[in-house]
Amino acid sequence: MKTENRLQEAFQYVCKTFFPRWKAQGWTAKLDLSIGAFGYCDSESKRIKVGGVPPQDDILHQILIEEICHAVTTGAHGEQWQTRMEKAAQKAQEIGREDLAQMLRGRIKSERNRPPLPKAADVYAKIREVVRENPAVAYEYRINWVANFFRFSKEGLEKQFKLCRQAYEKAVKDYSEICNNRN
Repeated sequence: MKTENRLQEAFQYVCKTFFPRWKAQGWTAKLDLSIGAFGYCDSESKRIKVGGVPPQDDILHQILIEEICHAVTTGAHGEQWQTRMEKAAQKAQEIGREDLAQMLRGRIKSERNRPPLPKAADVYAKIREVVRENPAVAYEYRINWVANFFRFSKEGLEKQFKLCRQAYEKAVKDYSEICNNRN
């Protein structure tokens, strides 16, 4: 079966089985190898993007369920999302999909164990810290390191904390001034 057909069939199955009351009009599932993740819920375009179609049904269904849970809740991994994921896990268990139920609960557990989102001050302080370590290193390299430190993608960090580049540039300028004043 072709990859795109398999994705569409899985999407229809997941919608019908796990989200029967969700009005999925206008929502589609799309293979998008550029997303750099297993899945992504794009609420703006009403598209569930999948970074690859794994051969195992449980994994594909888990990805789709997680992303649809984003679509039907606030979009974050908070309580609403976790509650909806648990409801899907219960349904999986009811229909004899024990492995899928266990996988969904594992994702819920990993989100509950995740440290809270950092505050902006923490992110900008970390940017200053990495600049002090070596101010000659380019922004792109440093911001990727900071994003990874806080468990974000570079794009996610910059979207959440809009002053990353300004914080970096200010830190470089401040460090330069300190060095110049020492001479």
